[in-house]
Amino acid sequence: MSTEIKCPNCAHTFPIEEVMAEEYKKDLREKMVTFTKQKEDEFAKKQNEFQALQKQQELAFEQQQKNKRQLMSKN
Repeated sequence: MSTEIKCPNCAHTFPIEEVMAEEYKKDLREKMVTFTKQKEDEFAKKQNEFQALQKQQELAFEQQQKNKRQLMSKN
C-alpha cells in the first residue's frame, strides 16, 4: 500500500513514490550537470596548456633552425 499526498491547491492525490523519484532525479541531474561542467573545465585547461606547450616547442624549433642556417651561412 502506497502513501498518497494530496495537493492543498487542487486536491489531486498522487503516490509519495512519485515525489521521491522526482527529487532523486532532480538531485542526480544537478550532480550530472556539475560533474560535466567540471570535466569540461578540466579539458579546456589541459587543452590550453597543451596548445601553449606546442607553441613553445614550435618557437624553440624555429629558433634552432634559424641558428643552424646562420652557422651554415657563416661557413
